[in-house]
Amino acid sequence: RLAGAEGRLDELVEALAQAGPVLLTGCGSAYHAALAGAYYFSRLAGRLTHAIAASELPYRIPAAPPTKEKAHQKEAGAPGAPWLIAVSQSGETIDVLDAVRAARAQGMRIAAITNVQGSSLFRLADIPVLIGAGPERAVLATKTFTAQVTALAQAAWRLAGRREEGRLAVDRAANACDAVISSHSASPR
Repeated sequence: RLAGAEGRLDELVEALAQAGPVLLTGCGSAYHAALAGAYYFSRLAGRLTHAIAASELPYRIPAAPPTKEKAHQKEAGAPGAPWLIAVSQSGETIDVLDAVRAARAQGMRIAAITNVQGSSLFRLADIPVLIGAGPERAVLATKTFTAQVTALAQAAWRLAGRREEGRLAVDRAANACDAVISSHSASPR
C-alpha cells in the first residue's frame, strides 16, 4: 500500500538485480528501517546487504579516489555497480546527505527511500522512491518508519521473484493494524 512508489520500486529492483555490493544507511528511525531492510534482502531475497549508520558510512567505504571505471559504472549502471540505499523521512538529514555524497564520490549509485519529493536526497538519487506517508505530526516517525520498512520489504520480495506473496503479506499486516486500531477506538475508556 505504497502510494505512488510502484514504478520506482520496480526500477530499483531491476537495478539491484544487476548490482554489486549494496549498502543501506539512515539516521535514527530511518537507520532502524535500513536494518530491517538489510534483514529482508538477506532473508527473503538471499542478497547480502549491510546497514551502516549514516554518520559512520563516510569512514567505512573504501577511501580510494574514484577511477574512470567506477565513473563509467555509475553512469551506465553496468552490472556489478555498487549501490547505496539511503533512507530518510525528510530527505534533508545532513548525515545522510554526507553519506550519499561520500558514496557517490566512490562511484556508488544511489537510491533514496524518502517521504519528501524534491528534497535534497530525492534530487541526489539515481532512483528516488517516494513513500507517500504524509507529514509526520509528532517526534515519533511512526507513519514514515512503517512506510520505509514496507518499501524495503516490497523491494526484497520483488527481488526474490515473489511479488504477489509480498503484496499479500503487506495487505495482511495492514489489515491486522486496522483491526487493532478499530478495536481500540471501539472499546470503552
